[in-house]
Formats: sequence, structure tokens, C-alpha cells
Amino acid sequence: NFKNARVFYEKALKFDRINAILRLSELEYTLGNLKESENLVKEIENSDLNKDQFFYLNYLKGSIAERKFDITTSMNYYKIALGFALELNKYNYMALIYKQLGNAYFYGGEIQNAENIALLDEADKDLKKTLDYYELSLSYANLSGNIYLLIIINYNIAEINFWNCKIEEAERGIKIAKNLSEMINEVDVRHSIFSFLSDVEKFKGNFIDALDYIERAISYSKKMDSIFYT
Repeated sequence: NFKNARVFYEKALKFDRINAILRLSELEYTLGNLKESENLVKEIENSDLNKDQFFYLNYLKGSIAERKFDITTSMNYYKIALGFALELNKYNYMALIYKQLGNAYFYGGEIQNAENIALLDEADKDLKKTLDYYELSLSYANLSGNIYLLIIINYNIAEINFWNCKIEEAERGIKIAKNLSEMINEVDVRHSIFSFLSDVEKFKGNFIDALDYIERAISYSKKMDSIFYT
């Protein structure tokens, strides 16, 4: 529950200010409140941080820049964060950053301009880079045992497969994400999963199933207090 999380981290400011601010910034980012997320990051960017905190600081800076479509800046921050992840040898950090690098190529490359024939080759290259980073992310997420990351990454890979009209692979991947989501009883991503399943069923011509999934997606969306998720 995002509201409860915010209350918890705000209380933690008295005891562990820097980590609490990092978590609050990540929370605001997740909720789509970019300005609030960025302001929180600025509060601590000149503080005396340990390596884990430097990792999260650069991860957050990169994520904010990516959401602003400043992809070059975003990748620079991600690569700094990746350096800390490798130095710390933390698989969940590596999984997170490789996922973000995949996102940067997906949203910031020429994939979104694939309807332009002149850019199709570049779009294909960006799509391959995206998938390569997602596969790296998936391997490290498996090593880390981080189920939440596994949900997100399986979702992202399914999205790439759907983009490539590999519908069976996309459906298989999104159902893995759904099963993992239900296994740990998370709801943050559930509405996106059901929305995706609706698209799959619509593509297959199963409009009754598609409608059922979209109604379930709407139901979960109403329970959340976010602006949007990715």
C-alpha cells in the first residue's frame, strides 16, 4: 500500500534520513510524481553517501531523466549505478540497472518511430539491445531471487515479444508474471498484467476474455493512488 509506505518512510526520516529519502524518492517516482522525486534526490546528492546509497542515487537520477526522455543523461547515470552494482556484487542491483538500460533503449531509441520505414533498421537494433538487456536483467533477477523484479522483467520481455508478433511467447511470459504476482500477493503491477492479457486475448479474437481482463485491470487501477505505472 503506497499510502502506508509513505507514512512509514516519513517516520523513518528521524532515524535514517538518507535511506528514507531515497525510498521516498523512489516511491514518488513510481507514483508518477517526478518533481517530488527529483526534489528529494537533490536534498541528499551532496551528502556523504555509502556505495549502496550512491547506487540508488544514480539509479533514481537515471530513472527520472528517462521519464523526461533525456536518454543520454539517463544512460550515463545508469552506467554509474551499474559500476556500483558490479563493485558491490549485488545481483538485484545488476538486475535492476540492466532492466532500466533496456527501458532506455525501448523508450528512447527508434522503436517508437518504427512506422517510419527509413528508421526500421535502427528500430530493430534498438529492439535487440532492449531484449539483450532484459535477458541480462532476468538472469540476475533469477540469481537474486527477487520475485518482484522477476515479475517486472517477465512483463517487459513479454511486451517485446508482443511487439514482434510472437504472441505465444508473449502470452507465456505474461502468465509467468501473473503467477508470480499472485504467488507473493503483490498488486502494484497487477492492473498492467491484466491490461496486457486483455490485449493478447483481443489479438487472438477472444473479445469476451479481453473484456473480462480489462475490467479486472480497471478494478485494480481504482485501488491504486498512482498517476501511472511502467
